[in-house]
Amino acid sequence: MTTRWFGTIAVTGLLAMSCGSAHGFATSPASSSRLTAASSERVSDPCPAAHTAALFAASTPSSRNLALVSLRGTPGLVVRDITDIDHPTTVGAISTASTPGFASPTSFGFASSSELSYVDPDGNLIRMAYGGSFASMTVAACVGSYVWSPRSTSLVYTSQDGSDLNVHQLGSGLDRLLGHVPAIPAVGCEAIASCSGADTWQWGLSYSPQGSYVSFVGNIANVSVFRVWASDGTLRSSNESQAPTWLVWSGDSLYYRDANGVEVWRDGAVSTFIPNLAWIRPSASAGGGQIAYETRDAQGWHQLNVLDISTKAVRVLTKGRTSATFLTPRYLWSMGERFCGASEGCDAHSSATLSGRTYIYDLQNGTETESIITGVADVWPHAG
Repeated sequence: MTTRWFGTIAVTGLLAMSCGSAHGFATSPASSSRLTAASSERVSDPCPAAHTAALFAASTPSSRNLALVSLRGTPGLVVRDITDIDHPTTVGAISTASTPGFASPTSFGFASSSELSYVDPDGNLIRMAYGGSFASMTVAACVGSYVWSPRSTSLVYTSQDGSDLNVHQLGSGLDRLLGHVPAIPAVGCEAIASCSGADTWQWGLSYSPQGSYVSFVGNIANVSVFRVWASDGTLRSSNESQAPTWLVWSGDSLYYRDANGVEVWRDGAVSTFIPNLAWIRPSASAGGGQIAYETRDAQGWHQLNVLDISTKAVRVLTKGRTSATFLTPRYLWSMGERFCGASEGCDAHSSATLSGRTYIYDLQNGTETESIITGVADVWPHAG
């Protein structure tokens, strides 16, 4: 699963969920598991272990390109096979009828090539098959954000613990505590247009494509925190002050923005990658080697760019596009912008707001067409 970056949706509804009773789920019987801390610090975690044996089968290799999306005129979410993007097919549909306790679409993602996962309104993380079967199980309780490992055999998730979040690693039969991070703050923003800081806000977890590392970044309002753990739970990097933002993995290299531009983290060593670049919402291609990102001009319009990691060459695509996501290494989906009227409540420093139109850019042919995809929750395979 890709990182659940919270900088592109309303912030006030994203406070970590509290525990509650699940209802309406066909879950397996829960069993106890061992909670171990990555340090000697004693930790009180009010959330019970709701998963089964915490042993997850590795994802079956698949040559298909899949996208979990919303389509214009179609309720809920659908899984689209876009291997042949000129002839896409729907291979699964997710609606309130098939997922009791349906939560925000932003919590949905691929757990594997044949399964999805999401957080229900009670904070339970559900893993379910899609297509002809909707068999499901409860994986963990009191979940805020989460991310699956590349082979889907483990996950890292956050749970509320007082004013902080506990970061857990679940898999191989145990639930291990990696450490603590601050809880997401309530900043009073209900929409991007009214939040002047939204282009620098990022909050969430991500695995490196090889599964060697997992990162957490929190950069909202006056909260700034950054962590990188190795897959064995060892803390590799930590920053509590002026932490980086807009992180994206490509291979086992972590690229991020800070006051100096874009830096790269490789096995604990940091070096400048592109100085003075203030990128926004970077997205790595599944095939590796490319990162799409936005910049913002003085009038508030976003410009879509693609970076070749090996050469550092930047290709400018088009203006008035935001929230770009690689559907495949060749095709890039994005949301369109339009001029924002004075009475629409937009940010005082921005002339742009979402137009309601979406687009797919063909990087091979250099052409762009309007899309019926209105939102992208996740893609498979995940970025590499």
